[in-house]
Amino acid sequence: MAAKKIISVGLKKLGYADVLTTGIPTTWTDIDVVHEDTFDYSVEAGSEEQYINELDGQPYHIDGQNGTPLMSFSIGKYDLELKAEFFGGTYAAATASANESWIPSADGASVYKAFRAVTEDDVVIIFPKARVTPSHTRNIKALGLTLQARPMKLDTATPLEKWEVDDTKTA
Repeated sequence: MAAKKIISVGLKKLGYADVLTTGIPTTWTDIDVVHEDTFDYSVEAGSEEQYINELDGQPYHIDGQNGTPLMSFSIGKYDLELKAEFFGGTYAAATASANESWIPSADGASVYKAFRAVTEDDVVIIFPKARVTPSHTRNIKALGLTLQARPMKLDTATPLEKWEVDDTKTA
């Protein structure tokens, strides 16, 4: 089968899952509303250090480190239970004697989730384990849950990130 040319633009679907001990999740919870024009995938610039030969001024060795991938987006419509998923803390559903509530974590503990984004041309980008950095950002007419997800190594067998083309779609 010939390789499909991809452009990886536009977001069609975004989901998250709890991080597994090993491997990539197969079941995802969809995020229903991603605020317009907030989804982004990027790779930060890497670093490089050159070792220069003092005799001729030319590099003889270069150490480098690749940049870190980053997935960022703003959830435009959410409830307190979803907020607790990404901000941590304690969520309590409404009862006959108490309102629904969310209390932030006192220690600011890190939150880890797996993420799966599908672009409009069916490119699937998966972070099996990502550290979530949440914040609130004012979007047009909404206070969104703005999230940044940076992939982290899960185990020796699972990739840091995975790209695949969903070729089950008919052209």
